[in-house]
Amino acid sequence: MPHQTDDSSLPWVHFWLFGPEFGCVKRELTVVRKLHGRARCLLLVHPRHKPMLQDYFRQTPSVHIQAYRYGLQLAYRPDFDLDITKSILNMLKYILWQWWADWRMFQRAVLERPPAVIVNDFLPQVSLWARWHHIPCLGVYNYALQQTDFGPGILKRTLSGLVPVLFRMAYRLPRRMFIETLYPQVPPPAVRIPLIRRFAAVGRHPVTEKRYFLALGGHSRPEAVLDFFSEVLRHAPEIRISIAPRYPDESPAQNSPLCRIELSNPLHTEELFEAISGVITKAGFTTVAEALQTGKALFLLPLASHPEIRETETALLKSGRAQQIQLSDPPERVAELLRHPPEPPSDADLLFGGEEMVLQEILRYVASGNRARTTF
Repeated sequence: MPHQTDDSSLPWVHFWLFGPEFGCVKRELTVVRKLHGRARCLLLVHPRHKPMLQDYFRQTPSVHIQAYRYGLQLAYRPDFDLDITKSILNMLKYILWQWWADWRMFQRAVLERPPAVIVNDFLPQVSLWARWHHIPCLGVYNYALQQTDFGPGILKRTLSGLVPVLFRMAYRLPRRMFIETLYPQVPPPAVRIPLIRRFAAVGRHPVTEKRYFLALGGHSRPEAVLDFFSEVLRHAPEIRISIAPRYPDESPAQNSPLCRIELSNPLHTEELFEAISGVITKAGFTTVAEALQTGKALFLLPLASHPEIRETETALLKSGRAQQIQLSDPPERVAELLRHPPEPPSDADLLFGGEEMVLQEILRYVASGNRARTTF
């Protein structure tokens, strides 16, 4: 491959991407790739994502990567569900003092690389900072506010009322807010877009063997999940369940029947999806989108205290595109379900191409010739 150089005449597009979960990063990779030769991209990401993104774009000098210091950190319990108390404490720490470091990075990024537009997926404070300084900002996310219940108890009921209000306010901050969703409606003024293709060239390849990918997802502590599916495999040794650890605490025990797949980069999952027949996941939106794009069977691990995840889960279960697995289920029943997964419905109503809608809106700002000119 000939050596590529960074064309300094191209305008800048900034991407602020939520982490340490992978969903927001993987959603925007398609758009970033399509901007090659049209704009230079600055990706501002969670520190855990910086090394793998640097490797992913090592032959694309027009993509620059920086790690913000804090961001909004969610916490998870050992049972794989959202730890609401710790997540709230993390939010309070950010609001009280941590935001300053990220604000300073926002300032430096705008001054040193004036953007034609900022793409935010999805850190609400970035949309607010852009609005203050009249910098065009596009929001992208996957929460349509169709599920808002955090569960019983005073704290959870309070969140059930407060969180939707905050999201509706946040969705009004960008110049345009895109919601990638399986639901037909989104809260105004957001715009619903079809599913974004995570893979450029991966087709739908049927796999006759029962090979499943267990997507651990997020920055979770998955010991209970790994133990449960190890027990499932003892009832169905002919089935293969694989994990692709991204962090050290996601690895199975040495004597576990689960298979370990070593990816060259956690962002390169194309070959993995070509080799499996189904996915077991907590219904994180990007894993679901990858499975739907490649025509894989879906099995969902419910998260009672995570309405955003439950929203996707509910849509998939109602449409018959997924089956639910609970860690309280008898392992032998789950083994039988994986042996004989139900036939999914037709894909005629599945729409893809959301990446083109986001791309065209970005290019509209790029073509305008306007660049952020602001002082702080």
